[in-house]
Amino acid sequence: MHTFTIIVETENLGMAGVEDLEASLDSIENQTYPIKKVAEIMIIAGSHVSKNLIQRLKNKYPWLSIKIEKEPLSYIESKMRGAELAKTEFVIFADSDMRYEPSWLENIVGAFSTYPEGYVFSGDSSQSLRNSVGKSGYSFKKTEPCTII
Repeated sequence: MHTFTIIVETENLGMAGVEDLEASLDSIENQTYPIKKVAEIMIIAGSHVSKNLIQRLKNKYPWLSIKIEKEPLSYIESKMRGAELAKTEFVIFADSDMRYEPSWLENIVGAFSTYPEGYVFSGDSSQSLRNSVGKSGYSFKKTEPCTII
């Protein structure tokens, strides 16, 4: 069985809002694939995320792991920081302003088994990728430690 981490950035909170983040997390929680089978669901909380919001998220989503960054991170830096911290074979990226279809996670996890040689699975990219599944999200297989360049 493959192990994976879902990483949710908070950089979109500047354009969206806390309600959007909670709607995103609610949609992840209500997937047809049980979230208790996910190794870790991680939020990268940039310096713009208040202590009150962090506590609110911890209370509402006890299954959520919150990694607090002292320095501001860009959207991409936030995701790459999550990839660095993930200790699993696969990483799935999610956005704080997206609501995910109930089968989104099941489709991505299914692709891991269907295409074991695959390294990138996408549901919302306009780029030409070898395998495309689900909607709204993408993942990749970690083949070596990730670093921010």
